[in-house]
Amino acid sequence: MVKVSIATPTGEIYSDEVDFFLVRSSLGEYAILKDHVPVVSAVDKGYVKIRKAGVEVFVAMVGGIVEQSNNLITVIAQEAAIADTLEHATELLEEMHARAVEANKRMTKDFTISEIELQKNLKKAKAGELM
Repeated sequence: MVKVSIATPTGEIYSDEVDFFLVRSSLGEYAILKDHVPVVSAVDKGYVKIRKAGVEVFVAMVGGIVEQSNNLITVIAQEAAIADTLEHATELLEEMHARAVEANKRMTKDFTISEIELQKNLKKAKAGELM
């Protein structure tokens, strides 16, 4: 068995000892089993499949790093979603991404409004004018 830890900026989303670990990204796929040679790889957009006692779990992710050394697999992803099927994990990840895009749009709009207000107040206060 190998120990697996998967984390995102919000915290750890998976931690357990597993029988099988598969990484799939745009560059291809590979499996990691017990006593695998040390490896570090990037996952731009893809998933990992984890199997323990015949039960499979999928973690869809974007912007990830997979590192394995001494039977410890560490995955750090910008965004990730865990589910019992790849399709469900992918759906969850797409929902997370859509929410993040909307939140970014709201922050950009709020920032623009604040910047306009600041410019109006600076002009009103005649800040920056020479006496």
